[in-house]
Amino acid sequence: MVKKSQISELGMKRDDAHRVREARVDDMHYRCRVESARRYIFQQGKGVKSAAVEDILSQDSYVPIMVSNTFQVYGNLNSILTSPIS
Repeated sequence: MVKKSQISELGMKRDDAHRVREARVDDMHYRCRVESARRYIFQQGKGVKSAAVEDILSQDSYVPIMVSNTFQVYGNLNSILTSPIS
């Protein structure tokens, strides 16, 4: 997350280093929290902005979105879009 006081640094080497250092990691902790929030939303009918979901996700500014591992299996998006169709 970029703080308002850091906006003037966007695009600078320091900003790049900060983004690498502070990058989110797709680990089990992250996946469990997102999956828990998704259960509240899709199985229990809670709203995305409900207290139950916000309690799970707001601490780390997560969102209840899971991306398929398709790109992990087949490569990155750029290689998929630029590779010839066979």
